[in-house]
Amino acid sequence: MVKPGGELVVDFYPVRGWYTKIHAKYLLRPFTRKMDHQKLLARIERHADRLIASYRFFDSMGLGRIVNRFLPVCDIKRTIPHQLGKATLREWVILDTFDMFSPAHDYPQHLQTVVRWFAELGMEKVTGYVVKYGEGNQVTTVRGYSK
Repeated sequence: MVKPGGELVVDFYPVRGWYTKIHAKYLLRPFTRKMDHQKLLARIERHADRLIASYRFFDSMGLGRIVNRFLPVCDIKRTIPHQLGKATLREWVILDTFDMFSPAHDYPQHLQTVVRWFAELGMEKVTGYVVKYGEGNQVTTVRGYSK
């Protein structure tokens, strides 16, 4: 619900192509989101060092963009600051990977689809845009005002 004249802003994951859902997080999430969060976090912590090493190995071989999307670990190169020490990097990887596998809702959409939904709901001054930052990262946003 948005009060009259109020603004609604939604950020969401975009569909980038047919390959968007061919990713470890979407392939495994039907199982991981049903897991007890403590058990999921413990499993990620137990395997973090091996996953970081595997990610780095495939990246060093030039295979990172393809192979790493199937590893059950966050995108270390594109989502985590590069200057972190080993312990801090491990902590960020654990938390980002947990965030990747635990949400109940994550349904990538086309920007035009979300803009259309806003318009169909009677929102005014609807705008949709993409802000790109870093290497391959972006925020996709739609905003509109209620009548």
